[in-house]
Amino acid sequence: MKKNSGKVMTVLGLIDPDVLGATLVHEHTLTNLQFYAAPAKDPEEAKHFKEKISLDNLHFLRNNPYAIEENCICQDRDLIVKELELFKKLSGGSICELGPIMKQEGAYFEGSDFKIVTNTDHWLGVHDIAERSGVNIVASLGIYMEKAHPAQIKNMTDQQLASSFIDVICNGYGDTSIKPGVLGETAIGPVLHDEEIKVLRTVALTQAETGLGVNVHMEPYTWEYDFRVLDILEESGADLTRVAILHREASLTNRKWSFHDALDHLVAICDRGAFVAFDTCGNNDSFYTEYATWDNPSDAQRAIAVNSLCNRGHAKRVLLSQDTAHRYLFTSYGGSSFIHLLTKFRNMCLQNGVTEYDYETILVRNPKYLLTIK
Repeated sequence: MKKNSGKVMTVLGLIDPDVLGATLVHEHTLTNLQFYAAPAKDPEEAKHFKEKISLDNLHFLRNNPYAIEENCICQDRDLIVKELELFKKLSGGSICELGPIMKQEGAYFEGSDFKIVTNTDHWLGVHDIAERSGVNIVASLGIYMEKAHPAQIKNMTDQQLASSFIDVICNGYGDTSIKPGVLGETAIGPVLHDEEIKVLRTVALTQAETGLGVNVHMEPYTWEYDFRVLDILEESGADLTRVAILHREASLTNRKWSFHDALDHLVAICDRGAFVAFDTCGNNDSFYTEYATWDNPSDAQRAIAVNSLCNRGHAKRVLLSQDTAHRYLFTSYGGSSFIHLLTKFRNMCLQNGVTEYDYETILVRNPKYLLTIK
C-alpha cells in the first residue's frame, strides 16, 4: 500500500489529493441501519413504524428518528445522486462513506481464516453513485461498536483482525477493484468494551501498515473515554495527527460543563494532535432512547465553538461533516443533506468570526491531510 503514498484512494481509484476540494469526512450514502430501528413503545405511536415518511409523520420522526423503519434504510441510488449533484453544484468535491462492519451491513467475517466477506452490491452501488454524481467518494473499512460486532471478533487476535483489514485495503472489497481509503467508522459504545479496545489496537496496526487515516465514532456522553482511546491508539503505534475523533460537538451539550469547560476539553484533544470532528452539523434535534441520550447542540453553538478553536490556534485540527445517514436528513425530506456546510453553516461561521482562510482549512486542507496516504 505504501506505493500509493501521496495519493487518495476513492471508490473509482487513486486520485491526487489536490482534486479533493471541499470534503465531508463523515457521510453515508446507501444505508441499512435496521440495527437501530424499533417501534415506539406507545401503541398508537408504534403504528408509524411501517409507514412511509410524509408530512403527516415528519414531526414525529424528527423527535423519534428510529421509530419509522424507512428512515433507517436507504437503497435509492437515484436519490443519493440527486443529493450529491446539489453538493457538486455548490462546489463540493468529495465525501467519505463511513459504512462500518456490522451484523447487518457493509461486511462480515466468514470461515476459520477470518476473511472479511463484503457486501459487494453495496460498494458497487456506491461506485455507481460516484460515477453518476461526479463527486469523489472515499470508502471506509471499520468495525462498529461491540453491540453490533460480528460474533467471530471475540475469537480473533489483533494481528488476525489487522491482517483481514490489510487484505481488503490491498485487494479490494470481495471480487471488485473497489478499495477503502480511510479506516472507520471505528466505534466506541456507551461503555468502552474490551472488544472495542481490541479493534482500536487493530486499527493502529492497520494504519501503520497501510498509511490510511482513521475515524473513531464516540457516543455523545463518553467524553471520559476520549483520552483513553487516544492512549490506546498511540500505544499501539497510531499517528494521532491522522486520527479524527467524531461527534465531539456533543461536548457542548454536556450538562456538567460550561461552554469553556467543553472548549478546554476540545482543545486538549487537539493538543494531543488529533482532529476533533463536528460531524452532525445541520442536525439540531435531541432524542432519548433506552440505548442512548443524544442532545445535539445548535448550529450557532457549533459555529461559536469553531471560531473559538480557531482563535486558540487549532484551525488545523477541526473537521466538519453532517453524518447524513437517515432519510429525513436529505433535502428531499426537508433536511440539509450534503450542502449545509457550503451554505448556511458556512455563513454562520463567518458571521461568528471564522476567517475565509480558516474555513477553507477546515473544509479542504484538513480532510486532504487526513485522507492522503502516508
